[in-house]
Amino acid sequence: SGSMVQTNAIAQSMQQSFSVSPSLCAVVLVLVCGWVLHGGCDRAVQTCSALVPWMSALYLFGCGIILFHFRQNIPSAFSQILTQAFSSGGIAGAAGSGVGFFTCVRVGISRGIFTHEAGLGSASIAHACSGADSPVEQGFWGIFEVFCDTILVCTITALSILASGVPLGASGAYQAFCSVMGKTGGRLLGISLSLFAFASVISFCLYGQRCVEYLFGDSRHALFLYRCIFLVGCAAGCFARLPVVFALADLLNACLLLPNLIVLLILSPQVFSATREYCLKGATHLCSSVHSLFKKLLCAAAILAAVLLIALTLHPFESPAPVQPAAQHDTCVPNGLAQVRFLQSYGWEVNEQPCEMVQVVIPETFGDVYENYNEIQKQQGFDLSRFRGKQVSRCSYEVLNYPGQKEYIRANLLIYNQEVIGGDICSIYAENGFMHGFSLPEQEL
Repeated sequence: SGSMVQTNAIAQSMQQSFSVSPSLCAVVLVLVCGWVLHGGCDRAVQTCSALVPWMSALYLFGCGIILFHFRQNIPSAFSQILTQAFSSGGIAGAAGSGVGFFTCVRVGISRGIFTHEAGLGSASIAHACSGADSPVEQGFWGIFEVFCDTILVCTITALSILASGVPLGASGAYQAFCSVMGKTGGRLLGISLSLFAFASVISFCLYGQRCVEYLFGDSRHALFLYRCIFLVGCAAGCFARLPVVFALADLLNACLLLPNLIVLLILSPQVFSATREYCLKGATHLCSSVHSLFKKLLCAAAILAAVLLIALTLHPFESPAPVQPAAQHDTCVPNGLAQVRFLQSYGWEVNEQPCEMVQVVIPETFGDVYENYNEIQKQQGFDLSRFRGKQVSRCSYEVLNYPGQKEYIRANLLIYNQEVIGGDICSIYAENGFMHGFSLPEQEL
């Protein structure tokens, strides 16, 4: 299930950034993964070792450019994270959108576990293959891995999205990169995410291979059958719907988590004993490699703090860029119910069934009409120029509560890859007609 999520991410990223079809992406992935896995554990480890430093540097470099470009918004982004996470408004918003507070917590925890794999028992397979002199020493690296992945990378990603002011949703990171670097930024993100996902796919396959070897010994037939099933799952992930893939991953992760946590609880006395013995050994000093790691982390933190301090000094707080209106609404609309909820978040009452659904193409070159229309989109936090030449869906709903008019008003949503990228509220008659953004008229002041 983990490999299906990653291959789905690769297919979506390549289609969005380079217009590569999922079919071509599936064929290339199966061939490359098959070549790597045919070389055994050594080739897989060499491939991941070569990819990880470059993909990390590439992604963090892109996020660094975004944060530097929107450096005046970093304090407000931190404030938005800290205040809205525990505010009554955030909880009420979740309840009002039909999503319970505990559902939000559950989804957050499941996504966190999926990223760092802490508690699943799968990462221990990779750590067991290391050449560390002590299991405690390797455990410290495991702790660092979770910290780096969850605290460092995820926080930088969140700050990049919030500081850029792009609409919140599944494509928030993509739009944040495009907002600063244009199509080049989207391609940069597509490449880095694909490398991340590919390295994860190789790791998942190695985990499975170790389990097959444990269960069936050196049986080549079992290993060959497992690899074939794994590659079929990788190909299927390129075409699967993301909610279905994540639901399957959450279910199987729970099956891994529960027995592993029970075993960890049973073995915890041995862990404490080994850690105590390790720390007491050598006058209570950790090994030199751990000391070196901590020194590097402190130096990196000091450099980062100095850069942020200089940036904030050069650009003080008095002129933060306002958060775009669309950033306050969930633009991910995988179905009609989510589309209705998106409109309801602006205060509109609409019929639950759309009155029209058509496919339209955003022109490569904008004339005066499209330029004027895109100005409406920019005022509400969207920008159609990022989707030139793309075919998008336009879903129209009948508005029931427009001030002063009870009929003949339409709410139009422009949707690309299950994401709202723009839209308007308009009258369907040319005489005394009008068109404006999603906000209620009294809010457009």
